[in-house]
Amino acid sequence: MRAQKITEAQENANSAITDNSIAEIQSDFERLEFEYSRVQERLLSLDLMLDNHGWNELLGGSVAEEGPDLDQIKEAAGQIRELTAVNAHMKQGNLLRGNYVWDGGIHYENVGGAKGAGNRSIQRYIDDPQNQRNFFGPAARKARAKARYTDGHNIYIGEDSTKLLKPIYIERVTAILVDPEDPSEIWALRINRQIDQNDAQSNVEPTWIFLDEFIDKRKARFIPYKNNNEPIDYAHRIFLKRANRTVGWTWGTPDALAAMQWVRMYREFMISGKKMSDAMAMIWAQAKGDTKQGAQNAAVQFGNKQGSGGIAVGGPELAALATAGKGYDFSSGQAILAAAAAALEVSVIALSANPGAAGSSYGSAQTLDLPGRIAIAAIRAEEAEFDEQILRWMGARNAKAWFDTLLDAEGIYRAVQAEMLYWATGLRAPEEQKREMDKIKGKPTSDTIPDGIMTPNNTNFPGTLSNDTQPIQQASPDQGKSNGSGGAGNLGNQRRDTIGGSTGA
Repeated sequence: MRAQKITEAQENANSAITDNSIAEIQSDFERLEFEYSRVQERLLSLDLMLDNHGWNELLGGSVAEEGPDLDQIKEAAGQIRELTAVNAHMKQGNLLRGNYVWDGGIHYENVGGAKGAGNRSIQRYIDDPQNQRNFFGPAARKARAKARYTDGHNIYIGEDSTKLLKPIYIERVTAILVDPEDPSEIWALRINRQIDQNDAQSNVEPTWIFLDEFIDKRKARFIPYKNNNEPIDYAHRIFLKRANRTVGWTWGTPDALAAMQWVRMYREFMISGKKMSDAMAMIWAQAKGDTKQGAQNAAVQFGNKQGSGGIAVGGPELAALATAGKGYDFSSGQAILAAAAAALEVSVIALSANPGAAGSSYGSAQTLDLPGRIAIAAIRAEEAEFDEQILRWMGARNAKAWFDTLLDAEGIYRAVQAEMLYWATGLRAPEEQKREMDKIKGKPTSDTIPDGIMTPNNTNFPGTLSNDTQPIQQASPDQGKSNGSGGAGNLGNQRRDTIGGSTGA
C-alpha cells in the first residue's frame, strides 16, 4: 500500500514536471514565434526601405510643397550634375538635347526697331554684353539647356530699371511662397544674397523676390519667416521655368532624372563585361599531359607565361579554349541603354555613338526620328514661350519667338511638295497657302502675301491650269521613290547606300 502511494506520488510529480515542461516549452515557442514575426516585420520594413531608397528622397511630399520638395530637388540636381560631368552617356545625353533644341538658333519678331513695329526698340537690351553672357548668347543657351537637364529649372533675376538678367541656380533658393489654395503656383522665392564677397558666412542677406507672373501679389514690404520679417525686393523680379511639370506638384523635375538609374546600371554592365573580357584573355589554351610533370613540360615548350595569353596545364595535348580570340558581348546590354535613351527622348544610336547599333539601315541611323522630333518640338515651344515672356518685360509687347523646322532637307522637300499639290487644286486661298508654307519653316505667324499672286485653276487668272496655256510646273510626286517602272526614271535620286558601306545594284 505504501509502495503504491509512493508510485502514485512519483507519477503525479512526473506529470507535474511534464506539464510544467510543456508549459515552459509552449511559452518559449510562443515567445520565439512572436520574436520571429517581429524579425520578419523588421526585415520587410528594411526591404521596403531599401526598395524606396532614393525614390522617397527624390519624390516624397511635404505639407507646403506637393511632389518633390526643394531639398529633394537640390539633392537630385547635385547627383545628376556629378554624373553628367564624369559619365560619357549622361554627358552625351545633355549635348544631344541641347544641340537638338538650339540648332539653328531662335528667331524674334516684333522686337522693335523696324518700321511699323509699334514697340520701342529693345535690341539694345538683347545686345547688352551682360544679357548676351547670361541669357541671349550661345554660351548662355548651352548653360540654360544644361540647367534644365540637371536641375529641371531655369531661374533668372531681372532688374526692372536696367532690363539686365542674371541666372540664379537652384541652390541659392532657400524657401518659397506659394498660393495658399494652389501649392503648384509659386509666388515668390527666398534668395540668399551675399553682401561681402570676402565673407560668405556672416554677410548673407535673405530677400524675397516675386515672380514676373505674380508681381500683383507684391503688396507688403516684408514677409514673416521663422519669426523674422524679411524684406521684399521691389527692384527685381524672378523669371522661372520649370521642366516636366506635373499637375499639382510645386516643382518640376530634371530631364535626366528618369535616365540616371539606367545609366548607372549600364555603367556597371560595361565594367563587368570588361572584367570578363580580361578574364577570357588570361588563358587561351590548355596543355594536357599524361602526368603533371609532362603537362608542365608541354607548357614550357609552348612558352607559357604569366598574364594575358597564358596556357592552362592539365593534359597531354594543347587544346584551344572556346573563348580564345573572343570578347565579351557588350551589345547584349543595349536594352539597358535603350531605357536611358527612352527617358531622355533621344535615339539609342545617338546616345551610344555607335552606328553599328543601326544595323545596315540608313534610316535607322538618322539623328531624329518622329518621336524625337515631337519631343524636341515640345521643348522648343516652352523655350520660345520663356523668351517671349522676357521680351515682353523688356518692352516688346507683341514679341514672337520661333525656331527653324526640325525637318531635314528631304523632309522639307516632301512637305513643300504636299502643300503645292493642295495649292494646284485651286481650292486654297493665298492666305491659307502662305500660312501652311510658313509652318514648314517653323514660323508662328505668316508674312504678307506678295502682290500679284495668281491662284491655280481659276478663270480669273489667264495662263493658269484652267486653260492649259502655261501649266504650273509641279514637283514629281514619285521623286526619289519607286514608281513601278523599275526605277528607270528616278533611280539616281534614290539613296542606295547602307551603314555597312555596301550599295545596291
